[in-house]
Amino acid sequence: MAGISIRAYSLWFVGALFFLAYAAMIGDVVFILAQVLSVAAISVIVIFARRYENEFCLLHSRLVVPVTRPNNLRAGWHLAISDCRATLNK
Repeated sequence: MAGISIRAYSLWFVGALFFLAYAAMIGDVVFILAQVLSVAAISVIVIFARRYENEFCLLHSRLVVPVTRPNNLRAGWHLAISDCRATLNK
């Protein structure tokens, strides 16, 4: 399923913290400000991604349908390609 990877953003967050620590060590005010904004933005993205996990906006909820799978696979969502093409061609 496509979407936001919490793992990737967590890794990006850790990297931003390392860059923030380095910027603080060298005393570069502009770089410190840039990393503080980066950490704040990543935090907001991860918070909202977790809060609205497995939810769709009104537009995209019409483009997906629930899919049931055998017991050994997780149930998930499937993009209804024909519905997507029909919606885009309107």
